[in-house]
Parts: sequence; C-alpha cells; structure tokens
Amino acid sequence: MSSRVLRRLRQDKDDLLKGGGNAVDEDEDESSNDEDEPTPKKGGFAFIVDSDEEDEEEDSSEEEDSRETEEVVRPVKVPNPSTAKTEVPENNEDEEDLDAVLEEFKLQDDELEYGPDGVDEKISTYFDIITSNIEIRGLDIDFVQRTSLLGSNDDNGPTRSSRRGRQQVFGPARDNWPRPPHYVGGGMGMMTYDTIEKPPTLPWPYSEMKDSDVRCPDPQRWFLFTYSDSYERDRQDLELVKMSGDPNALALFIAHHPFIVEALLQLSSVLYHTNNSHEGLSLLKRALYTFENASLNSFLQLEERLGFMDREQAENELFFSAVFRLIRVSHIAGLPRTSLATSRFLLSLDPLRDPMGVLLAIDHFALISNNSTNDQWLVNFVDSDKVRIHYKDDTTEDGYECSLLDLPNWAYSYALALFRLNMKQNTEESKEKADKAMTQALSKFPSVLEELLVQNEINIHGRSFQVDWPDALHFARNRSEIIENTLTAEAEADPVVRSCISQAFDLISRIFVQQNFKLWNMDHIWKFAYRNLKALQENPDDPLPLQPAIMRYARCNPSDYEDKNQTMPADANPLDPGLVAHAMTIDTNRPRFMQRAGRGRGGMPDEFDRALAGLNQEGTVLAGPPTVMIDPDWPVLEVFWRSFMPWAHVEGVPPPRR
Repeated sequence: MSSRVLRRLRQDKDDLLKGGGNAVDEDEDESSNDEDEPTPKKGGFAFIVDSDEEDEEEDSSEEEDSRETEEVVRPVKVPNPSTAKTEVPENNEDEEDLDAVLEEFKLQDDELEYGPDGVDEKISTYFDIITSNIEIRGLDIDFVQRTSLLGSNDDNGPTRSSRRGRQQVFGPARDNWPRPPHYVGGGMGMMTYDTIEKPPTLPWPYSEMKDSDVRCPDPQRWFLFTYSDSYERDRQDLELVKMSGDPNALALFIAHHPFIVEALLQLSSVLYHTNNSHEGLSLLKRALYTFENASLNSFLQLEERLGFMDREQAENELFFSAVFRLIRVSHIAGLPRTSLATSRFLLSLDPLRDPMGVLLAIDHFALISNNSTNDQWLVNFVDSDKVRIHYKDDTTEDGYECSLLDLPNWAYSYALALFRLNMKQNTEESKEKADKAMTQALSKFPSVLEELLVQNEINIHGRSFQVDWPDALHFARNRSEIIENTLTAEAEADPVVRSCISQAFDLISRIFVQQNFKLWNMDHIWKFAYRNLKALQENPDDPLPLQPAIMRYARCNPSDYEDKNQTMPADANPLDPGLVAHAMTIDTNRPRFMQRAGRGRGGMPDEFDRALAGLNQEGTVLAGPPTVMIDPDWPVLEVFWRSFMPWAHVEGVPPPRR
C-alpha cells in the first residue's frame, strides 16, 4: 500500500470524525474514477495531496490551486482539539512508508518467535523442572553479595548487553578484564556432537535410550569444549610448573597466561586455603568468565535448558570443577541464592547421573533460603519424578535406578518443605500430604531422626506429657535393624554390593545431618516428626530395602559439603604477595615471566642452557627471565644497554664458542 493511499484513508477517517461524512460520499465516485486528481473537501479544512512523480508539472499547478482554495475556505471557528487532525508534512512520505514496513516486519518477527496466535512456541525439554523459574541473577555471586541484605528476586532477569545479545550467566567481567581469546585466536571454543566428525558416544543411560524417549536429548544438544593448539602448548608448560610444586611459579605462569583455566582453578584453591578468599574468588570468576566466553549461546540458556555435557570427557571436566567450586565458595560465604541457582544449573548438564553429587545439597540450599517459592519448587521437583538416580557398576556392568525419595536427605527435606507450606496454607489437604511424606521418610530411614535429635542436643532419654522419645526411638532402632537385614536381590547375591549400599547410606545421612540439623531445631517441627513416628509405630508398614542406585554417592567427600574451608596457618603461607599481585592483574604488555631457554644442536638444550635454566632439565625458566638473558619484550632502551654486557645473550641464540 503506497503512502498516498494511506494518507487518503486517514483523511477520509478524520473527515468522518469531524462530521464531514457527506463530503466523503460526494467525492466517492470522483475519487474512484480519477484517484490521481483529488479535489478539496467541503468543510473544515482543505488538504494538499501529492500525486505521482511522473506528473511534476501537474503537481505544481495543483498545489497552487490548493493553496488558493485553502485561503478561501479556511474556517473561522477553532476546531475541537480532541477531534482535530494533525497535519503531516509533505516530506514525511518516506518516513510513513518506513514505519509501515517496520511494523510489518515486527509482526512477522513476532509470529516467528511466538507463533501466529502470540503463544510462546520455544523448544522445551523434558527436564525443564530443574531450572524452571530459576533466579538467573543468582549465578552472579558478585551481584548476590551486593544485594544479599535486600532480599531475593530484586532483579530476576538475565544480564544482557542487548535484546539478542550474549547472556551473561555468571555475571559481567570485572574491571580491566579483556575478552579471553576464542578458539580461532588461540583459546578455547565449544562444539556440538553433531558438528564433530567423530563425536564421542553418549554416556549411559542416554546411550541405551530409544530416539522416542523424551529423556534422551539429540546430539546437537550435547556440547564439548575444544582447545586450540596454542592453548594445548600452554597447558604443557603448566605441567612443568606443577612438577615444580611451587605455588609462586604458578602465580608467575598466570601472570603470563591469564586465561588458562586449569592454572586459575589451582591457584584459586591455594589462595582459599591460605585465607585469601577475595583473591581466590577473583581467579575463580576469571575461570568461569573464560568458559562463558568460549561457550555457545544455546548452551548458556537457563530457563529452558537445551545443553547437556558429559563430565567424563577430559575437555569438560574442568568446567564441572569450576561450577562446583562456585557452589562451595558461595555456600561458605552464606549465599544460598547462588548455591541453589548454580546447583540447579550444574544438575541440568547431566540430570540422570549427577556426576558432581549436587543432589546431596540442592535440598539444603532450597530450605536454608527460607523462601516459600523455593519450598514450592522443591515439592514440585520431587512430585514430577523426572530426575531419577542412575548408577552403573563398572565391574558387573549392572545398571540401577531409584527415585529421589529413596535418598534420605530428599525424603526428609521433602517432608519439611511440605510442612512449611502447610504452616502458610493451613488446609487439611496440605496437612495430610505433609504427614504422609514424613511418615514415609521415617518408614524408610528411621535412624536419621535420632541423628538429628542428637546433633541438636535434644534430651532423648527423658519423658514428658507431650513426647516420649525413649519409646519412639526404641521402635525406630528396631525398624532400622530390620531394614538393614532386608536386602534387594542384588545385595543378597553380592556382599560387596551390600557393603557399598550401607556405606553410601551412612555417608548420605551424615552429610544431610551435618547440613540440615539446625533447620529441624524447632519445637513445632519436633512435634510434627514425633506425631508421625508414633502414627507409624501404631500402624507399621512393611520395611523396604535400601536401593542399590544410591551407591553412586558412596565416594563423595563430606568435606565438599561443609560450610567452612580448611586453611593453613599464617606462618606457613608459601605465597609471595608480590607475585600474587602480578597474577591478579591482567597486563597484555607485561614482559614475559615464563621463557624457554635456547636450544642447542638438534633442538635439544645443551649444558649451558641447562645451567641457565637451573630449575629443571627441560630448558624452561620457571622463576622469570635470568639476568644474563635479554628478553625482546623488554623496553628498547633496556635491551640496548644490556646488549653491551659481555655475558648477556638473546633468547634462542646460543652463546659464541670459545
């Protein structure tokens, strides 16, 4: 539709609004026969209408006639401002056409993104419940630290530079952080399995699922980090630094290679153990920033997870370690918002195997936040039954599977979350559901309740008119012995499996009590547990055996779930603060600290180079450039005056023979 026709339609509409409907009827036949030669309307205003460009002379004459007519028929009465038409200048024809085109494209874009009916038709996955309504800004530990006293949900949207820009998952870069090199520039990159010539095989249990199984993602949703040749050479240099066992050499290496994630994570761990948490967090954030810039946009999508990752691939292992480290340090810092959001993100990478064991802590992070929204998410997460525990024995190749409620921590946390929701809803239905969940938890894992009572220093030997703990706990101990003797077919056939199941149960229970005992230390919660234990004692059900799938967590380290770090004494700190300062600052123009000594004949270091290197036999200087070697990266004046010294030589150039 041309601009001229659009203006004509607007003119007719305005005339009708001003009561000029008859004028439109009078000119209807004339405008239909000769649309290119409009006549002034009878009534309030006369408007100038442009004709086609090919009749320029006729246009000029028509404009003169229109001006004369406008002067003659100009009304004296001032029109109503609410119905008066705003005149459009003649030079706005292109602007009107552009607006119409932009509006048309906007409608087409909305249909592509939301469908013809305006309904969101984005791809969703089977495991959406993991990250549903996730607090995206919770993954930014710097943001949570700044707003921890303001409460949660103050800004729940992702950090983006634009509407279609890259999403910043772990927060923006800190000051003076340049963009890490990508794969093409000598850094890291990311690929999907469908773009790799020989892709890795899908891990179990995904590999045994049929294509129609909604739990098995397509190969295009499996991601793999890739390292460039330059990055691999830097990692080989890092191996020499690790062999030295000197953390100061590691700091020098990072000063020269600021985006080698393995070195960043290692020095970050050393800094945390030496009570330098601020510097350790900065290096951890830099490692996550490096991973994030190497990732594809589809992998970073959070609310509707589309990305899966196999930790058993060597290229991905460091990313899992970095994210798990963020969970731990945020838990130690008392930031459950970050711990919960990061745990849910990490679980979404491999929801059926849980390689990092975050299912032993997600329930705690949801409950400790003391938020009804997180309590409701925990209940919905368990009720969906979409995430189940899978474990495969490496020796027997037997696979096992169980539900979340077969883990003691989830059974008790699920009951506590329902009890909290019932305290606010106060309905008969919610009360019945909470009591049923508590009874089932006590029926499967009766020994856990006594551990919670002992940890909270509750008197379990005394009696009162309200509670009789000795009698109730005596029933719980007897039931616990019956459950230990009730074995599955696999546990009865293999004593090793039976021992591993018992070990996993003890470990999970210990971690749960260690994390959650304070959440249960309230009188109304103890009454809630005691009431359901007595109900189970009056109407006991058949004991169920422990599920073999919990063996997946038999090798978890309890120290990874503590709320404190093991630190070294201050006098045993091996780090040089000056070298750490170099590692904390990214300076692309800094002279090289890590150098390779000159090579002799045949590409092997000769005796002079070995003596020059000093620290190892590979010809690599770990402690910076020696004073007898001229570094080309030094300032030109320094290179000039050092060249006059008889003992100095240039890197890579062997000394003259004498």
